[in-house]
Amino acid sequence: MNFLSFIYNIIFGPLVLLFDIVYALMYRMTDNEGLSIIALSLVINILILPLYRRADALQDNERARTNKLKRGVEHIKKTFKGDERFMMLQTYYRQNNYKPYFALSGSVSLLLEIPFFIAAFNFLSELDLLIGSSFGPIPDLSKPDGLLNIAGHSINLLPLLMTAVNIVSGIIYTKGMPLKSKLQLYGMALIFLVLLYSSPSGLAFYWTLNNLFSLIKNLFYKLKKPKLALCIIITAFSACLLPYVLISHPIQSERIEKFAIAGLLLMLIPLPAYFLVKKLNFSLKKSDATKDDNVIFSTCCVMMTVLTGILIPSAVIATSPDEFVNLSDVHSPLRYVFSSFTTAAGIFLVWMIIFYRLASKSSRKIMSLLSVIFSGAALTNYMFFGTILLF
Repeated sequence: MNFLSFIYNIIFGPLVLLFDIVYALMYRMTDNEGLSIIALSLVINILILPLYRRADALQDNERARTNKLKRGVEHIKKTFKGDERFMMLQTYYRQNNYKPYFALSGSVSLLLEIPFFIAAFNFLSELDLLIGSSFGPIPDLSKPDGLLNIAGHSINLLPLLMTAVNIVSGIIYTKGMPLKSKLQLYGMALIFLVLLYSSPSGLAFYWTLNNLFSLIKNLFYKLKKPKLALCIIITAFSACLLPYVLISHPIQSERIEKFAIAGLLLMLIPLPAYFLVKKLNFSLKKSDATKDDNVIFSTCCVMMTVLTGILIPSAVIATSPDEFVNLSDVHSPLRYVFSSFTTAAGIFLVWMIIFYRLASKSSRKIMSLLSVIFSGAALTNYMFFGTILLF
């Protein structure tokens, strides 16, 4: 394994694995490639929504700090030049407890979007299930859609629709922001258009759904209580639609109907969960994470990396080494262990740490407690059975 493959397994491998697991579960329930893409987009966006919420909060904080220091910085730049200007700026930043790398927090959302885009691109571009599969007006999810035909020229509609939704979402999100932030978002929208214009329609469809989800999210952020409003809408929608599905049976496929009923039942949860979480957060306000919680969480992540990346794969290979020998490509079984280790390290030492560092202090307290419970259960399972169900 070369260095680039190692970096890919660490950063993007866990995300591709997540996409694979979610899509497989959705396809098993829906038996439809297009519906599975919709469900995949919804699940992934819900999972990473807290991450983006925290990233947006960091960006707002950075913008507030910059505006606070703006007048002083402009005065120094007008008054001083060369090394003297540099020294004065450094002194001014130090007096206001501001460090230059704080500016990176304004790009956290963008930095998070890139690896998820690359993982989605690699997964959906190489998904064999999409070959020859149609969905609605899309004739083949594995090829560019070509839905528009003007003067004999085929034009891909989905990337254009994706870009339009992205720009509208950007207009709403950047309202009141400086021109630099607006140009950055519009520029990214155009970059995604270029990258995805000739891509498989399944991937363009997935990213269009992501942009639509982002647009809805930005609209709700403009409300006074966006979370409560969203929970009310979701619960009301489910409460109205569920009786209709149960009584009229409008869905012909029994499997899809069961999937729809299960989804509608889950959609009844957000409203009571909102008030429960609000009450729980109130009780945890004075119980923020400490340095000990940081050490505990990091230790649990290291333990889970060793357990799922080294000990369990080694135990599985030891039980039946012949299954891991390929006569056409002979190599040590340790290659499989190293591959498992890099994926596990990416999950627990990279992404779990990222989620933890971007979480609020009270959320870190909860994550630290859950990591102890989860890793303790996994270790106990391994000690008694040699493997765990997650493998």
